[in-house]
Amino acid sequence: MNYESRSWTSRLVMRLTDLLFPRRGAHCAGVPVLSGEVVISSLSGLGDLIIQLPLIDALYRHYTACGCRVKVALRPNHLALGSIMGWDCIAFESPVTSLFKKGKIAAVSGLFKLIFSPERRRADWWIDLTGNAVNNCLIRGFYTRKLIASGLRGGGGFAAVELPEDAGCNVYERMRIFGKFFGVELDEAVLSRKVAAGSSGRILLVLSTPCRWRNWPLKNYLELIKSLPDRAFIVSGFRHEIEDLETLNAILACPNVESALDNTDLKELFTIVSGSIAVITPDTSVAHIANRLGCCGVVLFGPENTSIWHNPYGKLRLLEKRDCSYYPCDQWHCRNRENWCMAKITPAMVLEELNKLGKD
Repeated sequence: MNYESRSWTSRLVMRLTDLLFPRRGAHCAGVPVLSGEVVISSLSGLGDLIIQLPLIDALYRHYTACGCRVKVALRPNHLALGSIMGWDCIAFESPVTSLFKKGKIAAVSGLFKLIFSPERRRADWWIDLTGNAVNNCLIRGFYTRKLIASGLRGGGGFAAVELPEDAGCNVYERMRIFGKFFGVELDEAVLSRKVAAGSSGRILLVLSTPCRWRNWPLKNYLELIKSLPDRAFIVSGFRHEIEDLETLNAILACPNVESALDNTDLKELFTIVSGSIAVITPDTSVAHIANRLGCCGVVLFGPENTSIWHNPYGKLRLLEKRDCSYYPCDQWHCRNRENWCMAKITPAMVLEELNKLGKD
């Protein structure tokens, strides 16, 4: 099995799960007619949710029209997006997410809350787009007997119907494959119609991601800002993800820079992105939001595989450095720090791509 992970520990867990609960190859039969209560879940990061959004919306509308009682299960901090989309949502925090975000104690506590919650009830069908062994086991064991899910990260044996996935497939193309599998038409521009368009005249700079080695060096952002003194900028990201605080303070001290750091309001984030004349970002959720909203700009790729994670249908220009023997690599560690790929993307290269935007 070709699992969608480069972590050997994760792959070991996935492999052991599949040995204990063998996969059925259930996707061959296609999707049966669903009835009763149907839950659609996306329990990973915001970027994954934005990628999956047109599919979720299409499934929500399709099964609602078929007479099903449809709910969308999202992480608590993503419920605002469900409200924007007009979905009937329930909060569901995956123990896997809690483990990475809050640690082992929070993950175990969250697991017990999910299992023993007085509000827990079984859905007739559950479509999970997250795709990992732990979620598949948890949802199948405690929330439904009929799970439609992926086995790319293990746990395919828990699915009554397994989604047709290829580990090397582009994630945006994968959503279109899923749409055909379910027999629904995806509206790729659905988010842009839900978010009010605006124009602030600013360039949005995304200064951080949770993955240290996916970030663009802050000194490069500062050089870019100083090279365009007549341009207004707004910066986003989270301070706790930034190591170079001295350069961060220098950026914030620039007279043409406004700060939206540590903003967790999704509606406000969408407004900032949609109103920007250009977006400059590493591979993070804002890149996916910008593409969904039809924004132009530049997305900077280093360790991640662009053939899988870059949106080939979006307006963000791709700027990448992949001349490393370890590419694509584990984004949480760097084995070639002296030649860190993201540091090889210079401000001059970004300026060149920005200048091309008006000519396209």
